[in-house]
Amino acid sequence: MVGNLSEDIEIVRPTRTQRPDGGWVTKYERLLKTYAQVKAMSFENEFLIVQSEMIEGFEVIIRYRQDVYIKNGDFIRWRGRELRVQGLPAPYGNKKYMKIITRAVNDTSKA
Repeated sequence: MVGNLSEDIEIVRPTRTQRPDGGWVTKYERLLKTYAQVKAMSFENEFLIVQSEMIEGFEVIIRYRQDVYIKNGDFIRWRGRELRVQGLPAPYGNKKYMKIITRAVNDTSKA
């Protein structure tokens, strides 16, 4: 497993603050920059049909970290893509690894 954690990722959390004119601005706070294994989810889970669009799903596996709290709604930046965190199953491998279920935010298939 350790040799498979070769993809460079960054995990960020969006925070919204209100501007004086009443609008909102979203800033992204970096939670973690690390290496991971990223793979498309199995065929039966790979695509979700949402409002007639195909949404691509990915599993991201990182080393388990107690010092970083990752939650649904955070984003993973990987190879120029943004993946939204959708689920966090319990750590496995004697708490050595953490699996993060994501879905692609920016659709590159319409290029």
